[in-house]
Amino acid sequence: MTNDQIVGIPGWAEGRGMLIRGGTGPGADSVVHSYAHGGRRGLPAVVFAQSTARDQTEAAVRNLLGRGDRPEQLELVEEAPAPVVIGGTAVTAVRRRSSDGRLTCVSFPWQGAIVAVAAWEHPLDAAFFASLGVVDA
Repeated sequence: MTNDQIVGIPGWAEGRGMLIRGGTGPGADSVVHSYAHGGRRGLPAVVFAQSTARDQTEAAVRNLLGRGDRPEQLELVEEAPAPVVIGGTAVTAVRRRSSDGRLTCVSFPWQGAIVAVAAWEHPLDAAFFASLGVVDA
C-alpha cells in the first residue's frame, strides 16, 4: 500500500490522529488513523483501519473504545451487506451493529485493501461516504 492509497476524510475540520503503520508479511501493509472532535487531543469520533491482508474491524474498534467514558469492549451483534458509494464507485460493504448503538462499523474493499471504519456517535451514511478520499500519510 502506498501513501497515495490511504482513505480518510480529507475535509475534516478538526483534529486528525497519528497514522500508525504496520505489516503482517511480505506485501502486506496496514494503517490506522483517527479523526477527533475537539482537536487532536479530543476523543476519536471515527477510526480507519486499512489493510492489504485482512479486515481490521477489531483494530478500528479497539482504537475507538476505552477512552473517556466509553466501554473498553463491545460485542458486534449483527452484520449485513450494505451498498455504499466511495469516490463515485458503488461497493458492497459490510455494516456491523454493536450491542451499544453509539458504535457503528463498516468495512469495504478499496484499491486493493480492506478498509474498516468504526465511529462513535458519528453517522456512517451516504454523506459520510461521499466525503471520503485519499489522505496524506
